[in-house]
Amino acid sequence: MHYTQTKRGKDGATTILIDGGPQVLGEFSADRAVVGEETWSLSTSPTKGARASLSDARVFHLPGSLKGRDRLEASLDGREFVFVNEAGKDWVIEDATGSKVGQFTGARRGTVSPIVEFDGDVEVSPEETAGLSWFARLILEAQLTRSSLALILSLAFFSVVAVIAFLV
Repeated sequence: MHYTQTKRGKDGATTILIDGGPQVLGEFSADRAVVGEETWSLSTSPTKGARASLSDARVFHLPGSLKGRDRLEASLDGREFVFVNEAGKDWVIEDATGSKVGQFTGARRGTVSPIVEFDGDVEVSPEETAGLSWFARLILEAQLTRSSLALILSLAFFSVVAVIAFLV
């Protein structure tokens, strides 16, 4: 088993560390990444998902909205992976045959510094490891945004109810 840990720097860039560091697997900014000796072009969209175009013309794609879905299908240059939300903040990564590739969670500061554990019998390349780890971070960030919005709307609703109750 090995794992990656994602850390966000003060400049907003994301660093993916192998086994918690110090070895760096990749550095990700908003629109590009450097993984090994390769530079990737990145794009993300709230409705179209995430896409990484590698320098050798391979494409890693996680299509569709990342919010509120329990199953997300990713294609890493034609190799299919599925992100499955098992319960709450716990996710499993499977390959196209349903074999477990890894897991990650948004619990216990998981959104701040997510750890993706690659503990299945399925082999993944360093590039696939970086791509899956980047997708995992994006999924957790999208889920956090959704939870935060629900909390804010609930607080606003109850504040209005409290004011009305006070005035009546």
